[in-house]
Amino acid sequence: MADPELTKAFSEHHTKMIETNANVTRIQQQIEDHKSTARSSQLTERVIVSLPEGTRLYESIGRLFVLTAAAEVKEHMKTNQEEAQQKIKQLEKEKQTWETNLKQSEASIRELVSQKRK
Repeated sequence: MADPELTKAFSEHHTKMIETNANVTRIQQQIEDHKSTARSSQLTERVIVSLPEGTRLYESIGRLFVLTAAAEVKEHMKTNQEEAQQKIKQLEKEKQTWETNLKQSEASIRELVSQKRK
């Protein structure tokens, strides 16, 4: 017959594992989204740099397009890249925290099982 303490611990660990996997998947998707945003901004900035002087640039604001100076658009693209990189770093730390918590939970389960076997 299974020890009720072990059963409860395994049940809690299983719940924690499911929650952690869901959060890690969500965070990984957000990281990919931010990487895509950073790449898009970088490519847009490269195209803007290669355009001839005096080219008219329009920036989208909702459903409106506004004539914008090239320098301002470049600055906006750099800002987007920096914000995306900061968010990626933050999400990587959060992902690492979730994974560490799961490993600690696994270690405590192993310790509990080894104590019960003795």
